[in-house]
Amino acid sequence: MLFGCRSNYYAFAATTIPSPGGISSNAIKNKVYSGNEIVSIPLIPHHEYRRRILAEGGSLELEEATEFDRSHYRRRSLEMNTKPDQVAGLFQGYGTHYADLWCGTPPQRQTVIVDTGSANTAFPCSGCKDCGVPKYHIDQLFIEKDSSSFNKLNCKQCKKGTCVAGDGKDYCKLGMSYQEGSSWSAYEAQDSCYVGGLHKAALLKDDKGSDDMDPYHAPKFAFPMKFGCQTGLTGLFKTQLADGIMGMDNAPAAFWQQMYDSGTIAKKMFSLCFSRSSIVERGGTTAGAMTMGGLDPRLHHDDMVFTSVQHSTGFYGVHIRKVYLRPSDSAKATQLDISEQDLSRGKTIVDSGTTDTYFTRRAAAQFKTAWKQIVGKEYSQAPQSITAEQVNEFPTILLQIKGDETLNQEIIDSAGGRKITGLARDLDQENPLDVIVAVPPSHYFEYDVDKKVYVARFYLNEGSGSVLGANVMQGHDVFFDVENYRIGWAESTCDYEALVEPFLAGHEDDKNVAPDVPDPAKSPEKKPDKPTPIITPDVGIPDIKEDNKEHGGAVKVGSDVCSSSRCQAGVMSIILALVLIAAFRMFASKSSRPSYEMQSGDLELRTTVCAADGYRDGPGYADGDVGPGYKDADKEDGVTEGEMA
Repeated sequence: MLFGCRSNYYAFAATTIPSPGGISSNAIKNKVYSGNEIVSIPLIPHHEYRRRILAEGGSLELEEATEFDRSHYRRRSLEMNTKPDQVAGLFQGYGTHYADLWCGTPPQRQTVIVDTGSANTAFPCSGCKDCGVPKYHIDQLFIEKDSSSFNKLNCKQCKKGTCVAGDGKDYCKLGMSYQEGSSWSAYEAQDSCYVGGLHKAALLKDDKGSDDMDPYHAPKFAFPMKFGCQTGLTGLFKTQLADGIMGMDNAPAAFWQQMYDSGTIAKKMFSLCFSRSSIVERGGTTAGAMTMGGLDPRLHHDDMVFTSVQHSTGFYGVHIRKVYLRPSDSAKATQLDISEQDLSRGKTIVDSGTTDTYFTRRAAAQFKTAWKQIVGKEYSQAPQSITAEQVNEFPTILLQIKGDETLNQEIIDSAGGRKITGLARDLDQENPLDVIVAVPPSHYFEYDVDKKVYVARFYLNEGSGSVLGANVMQGHDVFFDVENYRIGWAESTCDYEALVEPFLAGHEDDKNVAPDVPDPAKSPEKKPDKPTPIITPDVGIPDIKEDNKEHGGAVKVGSDVCSSSRCQAGVMSIILALVLIAAFRMFASKSSRPSYEMQSGDLELRTTVCAADGYRDGPGYADGDVGPGYKDADKEDGVTEGEMA
């Protein structure tokens, strides 16, 4: 199994001022020599940081000094009362990040996209016909009758759905329809569920651990969750890698809110830490962590700084004040010539379920002008035949977001003169407590492994407002402090795999572990049909990437079925023949299959917008609207959602 890459990100100075020992121009040293007044802007790729240090005659040993900051902020986080209840691993899908959701008694795994842009949690159940299993989704359908704790809700128990009564019917109807054509329909149900734990095996009970990072501690956080038991899927919901979706916006039906309401977590807080690997495996590619009930600074490389949330319910809105482009070969950032009023017109939301970023079209002309001045050619979403090294030569996009001034000032005061990176005070003296979120080119460029080209996925076509998608969140632990109306940003490698490794030792023969979930990577292959690409008026999305391995069920031959040696020998001969035929077919069709294997030096996986966010591709927000483009609207909790016809 291949796990998420461990790219490190460091701060780098925007100006050069001599430091003790002749070492200069990087904010890592500024943490050690706190008297220096150098300018810090976050998120320089590790390879570039190392190159600049060595070019200036510096020593890489000073990287070790950052542990002082981690321990300091770890103490600071406890003072802020943000100690988490649970940390769970995230995995990489087709441009999205998904979590393991174990539901039922005994638990059945359902993989769900983590989406801060919607409220409902839903996945396909046994009655779902032609719902992407086993051709596309990782897991089998959820079998309601196999769970002793499953309950189909009646009209008096509806949390989100619409009552269907009469003619012997009494249930809650639920569904979603999106502007790009995807939809799902479901009935509302309830079962005992927990998130995280082990990826390939259910846990039958809590190990009584006390560390939030311990995966064997996950069953403690099981709670009676209400969700959509899907009976029909269309579009990208059918062809995505993950089985379903986990709604994490600010609404009563959201997954985190249900955890809080049940008393499973103590605080209305969670964080998402996204990394991205150069390969996706159906068996699971680790790509970050999700923290419930708080934040865990063990994931952080730098101090967390905070932006204000602009809406009390629904989407998580932020206020963009300024935008900059910083060349790869210069510390000086160029501000776009666009007013704050134009940047902030309409809502700007942080949406983990949207793969790419869709920015207001009011910034398009200024962005392209600054880009051409820096790069020497026009900005384009057209495929480019360039190398990974050439990708790193493009500018870093810096977003200046309105900060939580009170909290950010407290963080500065508690630092004892130590420089806090991630704040705007060196770029904007009038708004020094704003937050700078950096998006390096390795995050907004993606690689098409089939065509061997890179594509820029920072779009400038939203009619009103902007959507900051997963490629902006990547490389940060993004903390959604719902009860205090703020979002925290801390640079991070999001290396959950390394942090959780000590807890996995010594559990090989644990009786608490149920039989393994079948490994899709070892299942018989059947090449899936290629889905129709999603094309909308504003954005043409390339064809969705598909895995070339199906989650079929292997045939089990037991001694109770075929007990004689002659019978067993015959069966083995048949199996051997089938294996040889399958191997021949694999070899014959190998050149035509889509693949996720990356060439040496390639940085990113080509991705697409997931089904949960297809509506992001449309004309955009209308001024004053809460949400973009659901067909049926009941505008509950600031999110326009509706029932299926």
